[in-house]
Amino acid sequence: MISSEYETQRLALRQLSAKDADAIFSLFSNSSVIEYYDMEAIINRSEALAIIDLFDQRFIKNSGIRWGLYLKKRIS
Repeated sequence: MISSEYETQRLALRQLSAKDADAIFSLFSNSSVIEYYDMEAIINRSEALAIIDLFDQRFIKNSGIRWGLYLKKRIS
């Protein structure tokens, strides 16, 4: 089984969750970000939650993986 989180000193790679909905909304509502995606820009937070759920379902079915990469601490 794949671990749901990996870390280095500076970075964390982890499965997305509902707490990431605002960040996902910020990205997927931006038409420049999704220009080459096969989708329209999302317009509300509930659509971001649905995207996270879709990613989770693909992971559970072993048909895909889409996780988040995060800085553990902001670099000044």
